[in-house]
Amino acid sequence: MLRGDKMLSFLNAVVSMAIIWTNTTIEVPLNSDIDNYLNIPIASLKVDNQIVDDSKMYYEFGVRSTSTKLINTNIVGEYRVYYKVVFPTYHISSVQQITFKVKDKEKPIIKADKEIYIDIDSKLPDFKNNVIVSDNYYKDNQLNLKIEHNILNDVLGQYFVKYNVTDSDNN
Repeated sequence: MLRGDKMLSFLNAVVSMAIIWTNTTIEVPLNSDIDNYLNIPIASLKVDNQIVDDSKMYYEFGVRSTSTKLINTNIVGEYRVYYKVVFPTYHISSVQQITFKVKDKEKPIIKADKEIYIDIDSKLPDFKNNVIVSDNYYKDNQLNLKIEHNILNDVLGQYFVKYNVTDSDNN
């Protein structure tokens, strides 16, 4: 474009920017302090496929009517909180749903009679009556008890009964 005897030119530049979130699903052990897990999600800014640093970058926890205060680590479950990251130098922000999965990591306890004597040709006992199961979180009726054996009640011998108990978190 000419304006008098001077030429003006305009440069149009296309810059690609993307915010990449990592660690958006966090596993939290039952009864843990949630504050130890709030800073695990990370947002990074890519400008023209290069990660850049913005010293003014900050997070806001619990946007869109959510709050980290509603995460109860005493109750197993999934809690969803929205985080916002702002990169002020680049005038860009992003909101991301973060999922906190509170899980029971402790295995149930099995207490069983060490030895059971059975007369030959007698009916096998209900082995559930010879075991007590308990868990730190789940009720006894929520536990899955499996019993395995290869006892031949018409053959004299020593046999083993295998007890396996799991809770809803597969401990």
